[in-house]
Amino acid sequence: MASLWQKKIQSRKDTKARPDESVRTGTNLPAGRQGRNTKMLTPEIEHIGKVIVNSAFRIHKELRSGLLEKVYEICLAHEISKEGIEVLRQLDIPIV
Repeated sequence: MASLWQKKIQSRKDTKARPDESVRTGTNLPAGRQGRNTKMLTPEIEHIGKVIVNSAFRIHKELRSGLLEKVYEICLAHEISKEGIEVLRQLDIPIV
């Protein structure tokens, strides 16, 4: 006799996929790109992302762990600023 858990799994397999399922899951994409977010980024956004990741990596490699979050925040802002990107820290966000 099948357990309740096995019945739930089987019922999910038997359910037909929704029409937008292939778009949402990326199953209509070429091999190797399935399941990834395929939205194209502008070169500027791509550059900013690379600067942030590379800066964070350098800081982690140099300082390691164990410092206060504020120290890492200041260092990251400084590293990103050195690359010519404006950094605003700890902005107030209005809650309505």
